[in-house]
Amino acid sequence: MAGIQPHRRALNQMALWIFTKKFPAGGKLPTERELARIMEVDRTSLRIALKQLESMQVLDIRHGDGIYVQDVRKNAGVDFLRLLFQREDGGEGEFFVDPFLIDEIWEFWASYFPAMLRVALERVSSRSIQALSDLLDEELASLSDREKITDLEVLSEDLVAEATDNLVFLLLSNSSRPLRRKMIRMFLDTLDDKALQEHVAGKKRMLDTFATGRIPGEEAVERYRQVLDEYRKKARAAMRHAVARPAPATSKAAV
Repeated sequence: MAGIQPHRRALNQMALWIFTKKFPAGGKLPTERELARIMEVDRTSLRIALKQLESMQVLDIRHGDGIYVQDVRKNAGVDFLRLLFQREDGGEGEFFVDPFLIDEIWEFWASYFPAMLRVALERVSSRSIQALSDLLDEELASLSDREKITDLEVLSEDLVAEATDNLVFLLLSNSSRPLRRKMIRMFLDTLDDKALQEHVAGKKRMLDTFATGRIPGEEAVERYRQVLDEYRKKARAAMRHAVARPAPATSKAAV
């Protein structure tokens, strides 16, 4: 994590330790002096990180008593989840969250996005439909660049959120953007070139059939919900494979 500001390093490390229950819910943290020593940061940087976690309802700082870990399942919000997925550690594509959480996020997204899409299709303008179509055309022209396709898919989802003209949908979309980007890239990495082309072309066909009135909005939403269910199955299979993959052997020279 070289080059990252000390308070960000402390924030990332504390989030990891809390999420993995090295510091379990209800437990009291070591003193600031001890934490700073363990993480090799100055106490000012540590305090900034601790205050940020307190604002996320992850820590309870009791002056004169100590710092206690809150139960993230009962108190924390999407901002803590967002923190887990946008760690500035240079490890793009590496998760320290477990596959169960990945699957739970996919389960949520497969229910949430169709609900947002349903509202969007009731209000979407012809201009927005054309903008979505243009993004899909750009994806089809960029099949050799999965990083670019990931960015374009995130933009497509953002356009759907904008089309709802609903502040709650927009804010949830904004806060979940790092998660969505990780999820999309993870899904795209499970596809070979032919499957990737069909994935993008299928979305294009679906949009065209809705835009020309050949299927009603409700049917389009249901079809896309089925697509997301397939995404989840592929992502789940990929995560199972990653978990089952044996760790590389350590050479004697490295010991």
